[in-house]
Amino acid sequence: LSKKQMQMLEAYVRDYGGGFMMIGGDKSFGGGGYHETPLEAMLPVNMDIDTQVKLPAVALVLVIDRSDSMSAGIGDEALGGTRLELAKLAAFSAVQMLNPTDRVGLVAFSTTAIWAVPMTEAGKREEIAQRIAALTPSGGTDLYVGLKVAVDHLARVRAQKKHIIALSDGLTPVRRFEELITGASSERITVSTVALGEQADQYLMRDLAAWGGGRFYFTDDPLRIPRIFTTETNLVARGLVEEQRFTPRMRQPHEILDG
Repeated sequence: LSKKQMQMLEAYVRDYGGGFMMIGGDKSFGGGGYHETPLEAMLPVNMDIDTQVKLPAVALVLVIDRSDSMSAGIGDEALGGTRLELAKLAAFSAVQMLNPTDRVGLVAFSTTAIWAVPMTEAGKREEIAQRIAALTPSGGTDLYVGLKVAVDHLARVRAQKKHIIALSDGLTPVRRFEELITGASSERITVSTVALGEQADQYLMRDLAAWGGGRFYFTDDPLRIPRIFTTETNLVARGLVEEQRFTPRMRQPHEILDG
């Protein structure tokens, strides 16, 4: 929450002398990325996951734009100085969020697509880091070829969760994206997207996430990319949303339940 939102919330509680009610869902609590935030501190719930819960096996493919536009500077030499260097940092940050036995791969695309990191166990962090570090910018932007490589491979992978995170900072040629992503959904593959900068095709990236049952992120600040990737990977890898039948029981009467 922003400082202003926190002040409004605190003022409401103070003025009305009671509390507030928060409705749960896949965009709230841990699923909304509120772990270790002021909101968690205010609520009587723990947004961390029980370490005794058996975590699901995850197969994650990162589809990263490596076109020439990703060589644009970000004004922070300490972080490598370019959008691509931030994307590489974000990719490795995502790998670190996974369990060692989860599988991860990185498809880098320009007008063609390559496996910068072939699908491997996430526990092989040193090997993965070396492969990510070797990635360099080149060529134009064709998101379809990157997604197609990722979808075709994940369709053959056996995992409880199969997920794609796609990042692009530019426009891409018109292709049969909806057919590709709806086909991926039929293979239980989910897709989330990150649009970086005003030149990115935000409309397409939003549609891809909707068709793929994932989440859409937009930022014009490259420094936010690592946080977006870790949040998204956290949502996928830690199984923060569990859907099953349950029977609610009233523990004590309350006016909110009248009628």
